[in-house]
Amino acid sequence: MSKCIEMISIVGRWIRDHWKQVFKGVFKVSLIVLAGFAIFLTYTIVEIEWDKNHGPYGGQLINEHNQIYIQYYADGTERVRNLKTRKWTTPKIRWAANEPPQDSISVFCDKKGLRGFYNTHTGKITLPGAYRHAWYFSDGVAAVVNEDGRLRFINYDGSQAVPGSYHYSQGHDYVFKDGLCEMYNDSTEAYGLLKKDGTWALAQEYQYFTRFNSAGVIITCNKKGQWQLFNEEFVPAIDGYFDALKMTDGFDGVYAVRNHVKQKMDLQGNVLETFIIDGSYELRYMVKYHEDVANEYELVPEVVVYRVDGYEGLMEKNSGKILTPAIYQDFEMISRNLIKATYASWQYESVVMDLRGKIIRYE
Repeated sequence: MSKCIEMISIVGRWIRDHWKQVFKGVFKVSLIVLAGFAIFLTYTIVEIEWDKNHGPYGGQLINEHNQIYIQYYADGTERVRNLKTRKWTTPKIRWAANEPPQDSISVFCDKKGLRGFYNTHTGKITLPGAYRHAWYFSDGVAAVVNEDGRLRFINYDGSQAVPGSYHYSQGHDYVFKDGLCEMYNDSTEAYGLLKKDGTWALAQEYQYFTRFNSAGVIITCNKKGQWQLFNEEFVPAIDGYFDALKMTDGFDGVYAVRNHVKQKMDLQGNVLETFIIDGSYELRYMVKYHEDVANEYELVPEVVVYRVDGYEGLMEKNSGKILTPAIYQDFEMISRNLIKATYASWQYESVVMDLRGKIIRYE
């Protein structure tokens, strides 16, 4: 017991004689600990803020079989990673497009805004960013726009695939399908179909066309509003132009309108149905006017109005005999025996006709 008291006494005397040194040591250690904590706290805050503004926040598996993954970052950039090899295959980029429908080479945009190409099966870049605009590969070629603003088609190695350069219209896709590419020129407001040899399957002079590959035909409408049916050799399948053409539901024929008469034809131009209407409605005339309640009307028993391709005409109700061509709109009874109608495409001039379709006067 005495030894313990003696030991405590010795320690106490030492602290009494050296307390300043002890305090300085404790203070230094405290400063070091506080500095370390401050550094740790600052690093943590910086790391959290960096992750918030630049760190990963999700991604997309664009090729499940080959495990090609696009990592998204908070700063709006992306990066492609091969999950099988656990390696990044691109630097940070603006975006990478998904795998094309029938190819493996797709488009990416680098941090400078230039388009290049990468392999969606490996994740590796095949052509670095060098183009203002680009579309994915299809039929072995891809469309690109260089600094001169002209549209060209390239092979996988970047060499020119289709002869010549073409007008580029913003907002339109340029992708070859079955050996043809739909081309639009916004300066002439016309479409055409381009072949891989640089010639035109359909000249760039149409305001509308639709390809029906299963039927082997193309329906076109030129800038004059004239419709045609072409076969797969791009030769007119039916002679002459039409006011309108529409494929049948079974894709085995067309509904053709010419001179306000609608017919059903097969794809060789043989008439299957000579006269078709889109619908009809009955006319009513007022027999008594009432100021406070609904007026009284009766149906006109002799005639009905028929419709063809947005136009209207008059026909007999019972026999179906056509009394006027379908060149009018807005039929209205103005008396028991008189009808007022408006020309659908002749500056909207109105006419008054009798129940046989004979024009009585113009208004």
